[in-house]
Amino acid sequence: MQKPGEKWSLQACYSTFKELIEFPIFDEYEIARLQGHPAIEVPFEIELPDYFLDKEKTIPITYVGFIDAILYHRPTQTYKCLDLKNTARWSDNYEAFHYFSSQLVPYGLVLQTVLNEEIDTYEVIYLQNVVDVHEPLVHSFPIQVTIEDRLPSFLVSLQAAINNLQFFYEMETFPRHGSHCVSYSKLCPFYAYCEDDNKSILETFASRGEEHFAKYRDRALKVVLK
Repeated sequence: MQKPGEKWSLQACYSTFKELIEFPIFDEYEIARLQGHPAIEVPFEIELPDYFLDKEKTIPITYVGFIDAILYHRPTQTYKCLDLKNTARWSDNYEAFHYFSSQLVPYGLVLQTVLNEEIDTYEVIYLQNVVDVHEPLVHSFPIQVTIEDRLPSFLVSLQAAINNLQFFYEMETFPRHGSHCVSYSKLCPFYAYCEDDNKSILETFASRGEEHFAKYRDRALKVVLK
């Protein structure tokens, strides 16, 4: 059990949480409502037409994820995505950690779906929480995103990831990433299957991945990437 003064202890997290609740940004915005639900942990699914894992085109590839929250600014009637980040490290420039994040483009595509209109630029608000029991810090910074500038790089990275998946699927082998068995103190959900043969791993990966997102699919915002 962690001691009260240690980073990520219950006391440190509580101290940081209080700092977050009192942060002034919540005086300017409210949580938006989508489909009758507060827009918190908003699931989304981006459909990728003509992209399949197998050559027979029976296993479609989609891009799924979650937005921490979508905020609504009543005076200007604008929507903005909110991304909460936690760290125990101090830095002079937290914006640099996220400025080129691959998450920014999907957020914009989802916002277009929410607004039901094309948008050229949008804003993602980052709240960077520095977890500390004595001196917690909440640092806020907006990142202005222009889809036209960001989309090409995102598509290249997405294409590379898809090519990688298709290659290993065809080869019927998936290399293990030993340095990623534990992430954020959580064991990889597929850790127990890594000793199995590759066919079993693939079947398990497909079923567990689908099972994980299935409970969100009914309320997930659907986006078609053309």
